Amino acid sequence: MYSILIAIALFCGLLSGPLSVRILNRMPDRSFCDYDETPTEIHRSPRFSCRRQGWGVGLFLGVVYVLLLVRFGLTLQWVFLCLHCLVLAMISLSDLRFSIIPDELLIAAGVCALGAALCHVVAAPALGTALVYVLGAVIGAGLILVLNLLGRLIYGKDALGMGDLKLLAVCGIACGHTGILIAALMGIFAAGIFFAVAMALKRMKSDQFYPLGPFLVLGVCLTLMFRPVIDAAFQWYLSLL
Repeated sequence: MYSILIAIALFCGLLSGPLSVRILNRMPDRSFCDYDETPTEIHRSPRFSCRRQGWGVGLFLGVVYVLLLVRFGLTLQWVFLCLHCLVLAMISLSDLRFSIIPDELLIAAGVCALGAALCHVVAAPALGTALVYVLGAVIGAGLILVLNLLGRLIYGKDALGMGDLKLLAVCGIACGHTGILIAALMGIFAAGIFFAVAMALKRMKSDQFYPLGPFLVLGVCLTLMFRPVIDAAFQWYLSLL
């Protein structure tokens, strides 16, 4: 029975990739522009290809759905988290192509994250349980504000955009207060490795812009899937000190 559930989760993930592309292609052109921009030809649909992006995203989501199932079981919380990760994958595609995180997708991700958090609160009703997710949203947004403050002090401009702030705030509802810290650190660490390798291979210049959103999404997904393993590794490390 369990192997059948795993296969179903994997199958749903594979289908979610092309579905995400279809949804993105049906969204208004205006969604992929900044507030003061006018849509151009690049914003016209079709923006993404099922063959190029859809199946790759589907494979990623298939693995995510399976690992979330292993952690949370076949529960309503698992369903909400799968939908949350589906929207995060769409956010990554948009940020990679247009350097824009559409508000519609942020709202959808927030609704899914809130649903997952409420499932946990209902299962373990306590004020502390609810505060975990409220603080997660606050800390997620606060991290970006702190990084932007440092960027202004060092470089004279914001280091990250408001879309990243809203993204981490939304993901903080799903991850909780310590989870969003882990997710942000993992995302920033992954971005640092990518940028270092890209510059070493001369595929990227030091002053070239690259969106951080996909790396933050990766950090969030890894945290949701492997949080018990991460906590155990951290406790083991502390025991060595």
